[in-house]
Amino acid sequence: MRREQKDVRIVSSTEVTTGVAARLLKVSQDTISRLCEEGILRARRVRETGWWFIDYNSVIEYDVKIRSFR
Repeated sequence: MRREQKDVRIVSSTEVTTGVAARLLKVSQDTISRLCEEGILRARRVRETGWWFIDYNSVIEYDVKIRSFR
C-alpha cells in the first residue's frame, strides 16, 4: 500500500553562507552577494561589509522560481 505524499513546508529556517547558497544554486558567490544586495534573497550582514547570512528557505524559493523559467 502506497502512501500519498503531501505538501510539506519547513516551519523554521536556518541561515547559510554565500558558499553554501552558491553550491545549491550552482552559481558564483559573487552572484549570491548581488542577489542579497538587490533583496532577491532574504539575508543579513554581520557588518556593513561583512559576510552575508542567507535564509535557507529564501534560497530554495529562488531555486524553484528560476527552475520554472528553464
